[in-house]
Amino acid sequence: MSKMQMKVFVKNMDILGNKPPEDEDIDMLVCVPVAGGARPVYGSIRAACHQCKSAVWVSVSGQNVLQTRKDLRPFCMDCATKEMETTDEEIKAEIVPGGIEELKRHFLKIDEN
Repeated sequence: MSKMQMKVFVKNMDILGNKPPEDEDIDMLVCVPVAGGARPVYGSIRAACHQCKSAVWVSVSGQNVLQTRKDLRPFCMDCATKEMETTDEEIKAEIVPGGIEELKRHFLKIDEN
């Protein structure tokens, strides 16, 4: 990963992982691929990766960001990684508002089963 310039920001976040809308300055929405059997968080929908068109899961928090950021596109993990490795530009990725809370509920539910 010679050119990889990814920065992950976790700032101005409350205890549940919620952030004010002005912090939604990400360059791409990195999503979990449908293929592979990963269990999506509740409320996730299928979408197509912006580059390879493979099916990805977009969580409710990701859907909310896509509604407010019309310029943002979902990427599968493979395409996001390739994009970050091959660009000379800095790519910002961060946990979307509500994402941590979704994951907490998801894993607590899995533990109960």
